[in-house]
Amino acid sequence: MLGNHHSSLFLQPICTDVRAPEEIFADFEVLIGQLQHHRPLSPEYFSAMKAKLSDLAHAYCGTPVDAGDFLMNKDCLKAIKSLRSNEKICITKPDKGSGVVILNRADYNMKMESILQDSSKFTNLGPADMNDNTRKLEMKLQRRLLKLKKDGVLPSNLYESLRPTGSQRPRMYGLPKTHKDNVPLRPILSMCGSAQHNLAKWLNTVIEPVRSLYTHHCVRDSFKFVDELKRAKLNPSNVFLSSFDVKSLFTNVPLSETFEICADALYDGTLEPPKLPREIFLELLQTATSSVEFSFNDTMFRQCNGISMGSPLGPSLADIFVGYHEKKLFENVTKPLLYFRYVDDTFVAFKNERECNNFFEKLNCLHPALQFTEEKETDAALPFLDVLVERSGQTFLTSVYRKPTFTGHYIRWDSFCPKRRKLNLISSLVNRALRLCSTEKLSRELDDIHLILSKNGYPDHILKCSISRVLKKSDTAPKYGPEKCPAFLHLPWLGNVSSRFEKLIKSAVHRCYYSVNTHVVYTTKPLLPNSRKDVLPAFDASNVVYQYKCHCDSRYVGRTSQRLFERIKQHIPKLIRSKTCANERTELARQCKLAAKTDCYDDYQAYASSIGQHLSENLACAQHYDDNMFTVIARGRSVFHLKVLESTIIQLSKPILCRQKDFLYNLQISH
Repeated sequence: MLGNHHSSLFLQPICTDVRAPEEIFADFEVLIGQLQHHRPLSPEYFSAMKAKLSDLAHAYCGTPVDAGDFLMNKDCLKAIKSLRSNEKICITKPDKGSGVVILNRADYNMKMESILQDSSKFTNLGPADMNDNTRKLEMKLQRRLLKLKKDGVLPSNLYESLRPTGSQRPRMYGLPKTHKDNVPLRPILSMCGSAQHNLAKWLNTVIEPVRSLYTHHCVRDSFKFVDELKRAKLNPSNVFLSSFDVKSLFTNVPLSETFEICADALYDGTLEPPKLPREIFLELLQTATSSVEFSFNDTMFRQCNGISMGSPLGPSLADIFVGYHEKKLFENVTKPLLYFRYVDDTFVAFKNERECNNFFEKLNCLHPALQFTEEKETDAALPFLDVLVERSGQTFLTSVYRKPTFTGHYIRWDSFCPKRRKLNLISSLVNRALRLCSTEKLSRELDDIHLILSKNGYPDHILKCSISRVLKKSDTAPKYGPEKCPAFLHLPWLGNVSSRFEKLIKSAVHRCYYSVNTHVVYTTKPLLPNSRKDVLPAFDASNVVYQYKCHCDSRYVGRTSQRLFERIKQHIPKLIRSKTCANERTELARQCKLAAKTDCYDDYQAYASSIGQHLSENLACAQHYDDNMFTVIARGRSVFHLKVLESTIIQLSKPILCRQKDFLYNLQISH
């Protein structure tokens, strides 16, 4: 359904994740690498474990997907493929809850652009291909952090963790609020991998004491809220319930004022200040939050005010700003009977409705950036987060609250994914009911869970057994003692055959390491995309394994934590890359070769590269050189995984140009 309407399309949410054999071998290598921190039972047991894991890795690569477990018919797959290729629609997930939302692409762009047109918060910089300043921002931050290190402000280990490398530009996308009229979008800024991301994560730990100082009235989740409500000593029959919500809190938080609140608390209050001067602390906060440049629909924007939804500092700074003014309010105003806040949502209990109205007026006069909306109780009941609070006689009754737009769709029993994921869904829903529901409401909620999951294809006997097991476990005292150290193995889901492999893998590791608990994490690819982030150019990718395929079919495989185009510059002599004429490239290659022999060539790094040497020694290859001969062949989850992935691919493919690889990771599994 297109136009101004939206449609929730609920399908089997996952499909097969076909990966190259070298990626599977690399994941087994990563598992063994995690075990290096533990002592094996004996060297013989360790050798036996490696041999067994090697056999299992080869067998897993040769095992086809169990098509019998994949029940979606060809017509459904054909329809999904058609949806994915339709450029007139936008496929995403809802802001809250599960499902898939299909929007008209023009409507989606219009709603996002209406948000970005607010000149008080965003500045339009122009097309992304001409105005992407990610590299400049990265270099500027690198230079500043290096200066702080040389001045003794930042220790070396902290400098290395904060120094950005291979930064990606932030990208904004919107999640539809399907529970609201006209389906507005919640803007989300993906900051992972950006130049400021590591700095923001560290600063978040620095200001955590300030957050604790101003969050006495906060609850961290709905479970904590219910616990606090149970401890409240008041008669519910004599109270009036209301909830307040701050309008667009994140984008309205005044940064400079909030920074000063943090600095005053850390440097002028009772808290222990960080080991850096106040002015440097404020400067780093400013760098990590303000003037963030991002793209939407291949257009660059700069956020000039407020905090980005997606920044690690966002929730902390919002909590501090609201909590600071909240504290000032209660110094002059009588505190309500109950007051609980979760970021921008507040649950309040008053003696009567008149007190509620007076308090609401004072809230809206608290600060120009804080404008509240109000929801009052209806029929002695009020929802807050995912809890429905009811006033009943002398007690509060709580139960699970589901919005009117709740569809009842969860992952289906016949979905192509591990069975334990479906069983864990049952357990999590029952555990939530146990922790949120009052005794009077629990039986009804368990019946609802049974009915909802039955409609999703869950067998009746599975539901009854799983619910009974969780209820029985809740009555059993928890066991205390040392826990085994987890080790993780990422594998693509092949069907039920993967579960048999999992048992063999866990058994092989357990025989050698009693202190390790092996977790196999199965990955699958979504049938439909769940966000509409801009696609970055391939040459901007970082933390990747890349391949160079020459005109003569010679190959080179390497890894880089930088952006790929920067690594290409280090491989190819500058003069060869700068010319487009083949004849000029040939002449330049001769010059490079002659200059290298006379030891006067200034682009030494590129010539020292295997690729640079190859081009200089083979004039026909230099003549046909093109940047598109470089391609990304794999992506790393971490520095260690990237190193192992490169080594595995080189050992399996044996590229002829990889002759300077003495620094490669020493693989444990023979391929």
